[in-house]
Amino acid sequence: MRLFRFHILPRCALVVCAALGCGLGPLPAQDPAATALSPAPAAGQPKSDQAKALATMRALKSAIADAEAELEGRRAALRDAATAGEQDGIGMEIQVLNERLAMLRADIEGVAVGIDLKAFTERKDADVNLGAEMQDFLQPIVTQLKEMTSRPREIEEVKNNISYYTKRKQLAAKAQQHLADLLSAAENPAVIAELETLQKTWRQRFEQAENNLAIVQFQLESKRAEKGTMIHSISEAASGFFRTRGRNLLIAVVAFLVVFTMLRLIHQYIHRLSPMRTRGHRSIAVRIVDITYYVFTFVASTGVVLFVLYVTDDWVLLGLALLVLAGLAWAGKHTLPLFYEQAKLMLNLGSVREGERVLYGGVPWRVEAINIFTDLTNPLLQGGRLRLPLRELVPLISRPFGSKEPWFACEEGDWVLLSDETFGKVVAQTPEWVQIVKLGGSRKTFTTADFIALNPENLSRNFRVRIVFGVDYQHQAICTTEIPKILRHKLKAALGEFVGEKNLHNLAVEFREAGASSLDYEVLADFEGAAASKYNKIQRLIPRLCVDACNENHWVIPFTQITLHQAPPAKRGKAPDATHSVE
Repeated sequence: MRLFRFHILPRCALVVCAALGCGLGPLPAQDPAATALSPAPAAGQPKSDQAKALATMRALKSAIADAEAELEGRRAALRDAATAGEQDGIGMEIQVLNERLAMLRADIEGVAVGIDLKAFTERKDADVNLGAEMQDFLQPIVTQLKEMTSRPREIEEVKNNISYYTKRKQLAAKAQQHLADLLSAAENPAVIAELETLQKTWRQRFEQAENNLAIVQFQLESKRAEKGTMIHSISEAASGFFRTRGRNLLIAVVAFLVVFTMLRLIHQYIHRLSPMRTRGHRSIAVRIVDITYYVFTFVASTGVVLFVLYVTDDWVLLGLALLVLAGLAWAGKHTLPLFYEQAKLMLNLGSVREGERVLYGGVPWRVEAINIFTDLTNPLLQGGRLRLPLRELVPLISRPFGSKEPWFACEEGDWVLLSDETFGKVVAQTPEWVQIVKLGGSRKTFTTADFIALNPENLSRNFRVRIVFGVDYQHQAICTTEIPKILRHKLKAALGEFVGEKNLHNLAVEFREAGASSLDYEVLADFEGAAASKYNKIQRLIPRLCVDACNENHWVIPFTQITLHQAPPAKRGKAPDATHSVE
């Protein structure tokens, strides 16, 4: 009690005095020491602060006087102490009073001079205990996590206690049974007395284990009964979180977004007004400035978050934020090569450069601008603009392109023929899909990469239809003179009428070869792209027109002849060859 009086009460008086300012009235006039030691008002110091300092010093002087008087009394009591125990107790009280007097004198000096005396007198050691510093840093986070997981840990501890006391109860019951069996068989009085004593002891242990088990079971039931108020507890915890830590987190996030957005808008504004950027080509110096600005934007936005958490004294969120940044820095050392390649790309010194052509996803693209997100464009695709993160460009290679290089195999409205014999009109082509309408109205959709892999033949510019037709060998005399002229005249008239003379670009009928059973001609018909929709009909029309010409001019159309040669018999000598013609 005396220790509490000597050590705590004067300190409480000091705290109350400091909190209330001039709340303590002037001390009686018989305290000349307090008036003598009062500091003179400092130049420029507010009068209210001076009054608070003077009131605090008066309270401290009163506490020092009380402590000194009490110290003298304890020293007198020490001289009158009769036993060594009393002397030790009074000696401890005197030591506490001396420490208290030293603290009070230091406090009054600190109030008088207005500076931190520790910063003036103490010399910091250059050595830093990293373990202790890390423990101090992580302590708020660990404490918060312990509070969040206190209920599950308490329930688990109660369950462990139930298992422990259940096992003790079982062992005690087994021991009692064994003692009862021995007691029923014992005959020696000394042994019987010893067994009865042990039996009594183990009965008490059994009852104690049983009582402890009942207590922890009751505790478990109480914990489980609290689940009924779990929703209320969660709602209270959530509301408490948003009143304190959630509010701090929200302010930090809003500050991050505001600073980040503001810096990005400033960068875009400078980008529009800078004459070095309006030329269309960014120099290496401008790119270095851009990279530096991006780094500054990230650092400034992150620094604002840390500053907000520091000002709000939320050490838990501040510690978690610093741990996240430390983790990112630790992971960053493994991705330095990737960052180096991305930096080269942003400086336009990498494998992909602005204004060049790159193949991505099987589709050619023009590299518009390389930034954190790179813009790729293709003028022949709907929505032909991609925003790729910088890391996607690292494995790609770009190249300069010519002015006449096509950006896609076709355009919307073109008629195409694919290698899988799909024929139709392209009605939509995007970076993901190409859709074709076939004759009859059905639609067939391909991924853009698959469409290009099918080697589309674009018929909407110009196209050629090639047909091979043959006549019989009996017309050999006119096969190179009259027949080609007649066929060409027949085909030109009919095809010109079918597709329009302006769409029939060229027509040729040429003798190709003397085949095994026919004299073959090759019909080559070139058409304008406007006739592409009739491609299939043209392929069927040309053979029909050739047959009509043969019928009109009585030309025989041959069919394939198969000649079988019979081998000679193996024995009885040679027999003449037998040749059969099967038509």
